Amino acid sequence: MNKSSMWSAGVVVGTLFGLLASTTRAEQRVYWCDGSAIPASMDRVNLDGVALETFVTTPCFGHPVVDAIFTRDLFFVDAPSGNNINRVSVDGGAVSGFITFAGNKITGLTLEPGVNGPMYFVGNAGGTGSIWRANLDGTNITFIRNTASFV
Repeated sequence: MNKSSMWSAGVVVGTLFGLLASTTRAEQRVYWCDGSAIPASMDRVNLDGVALETFVTTPCFGHPVVDAIFTRDLFFVDAPSGNNINRVSVDGGAVSGFITFAGNKITGLTLEPGVNGPMYFVGNAGGTGSIWRANLDGTNITFIRNTASFV
């Protein structure tokens, strides 16, 4: 089954979602990591289901989030390690490493909407979770708190 038929059939294989919020609905898109593709890819489609495309071919674990207002970058967790946050411009370009979080698998990623950062992410090491914050340029990585269990 190709990606077009998977989308139209309502079946999306991969990790959802990142949403590019924009000033016009026509520019809004849904992003997801398609781990079933070989090689894995980050795909996107307009909100009306039209214009499905492979946005970038890259190993991806998921958790895509888009900063539509300030950087116009898509941030996502890599695969297979799951301990790197990568970024790529929604306008195209090369994927670049952003934050390496050695020893922790990143299990969640979000941006504070409407402001120029920060991003928040959850790391999991040995079944214990921890919440972290970083600027959108990758600086000022700050521990917020441990959680009682895997988050």
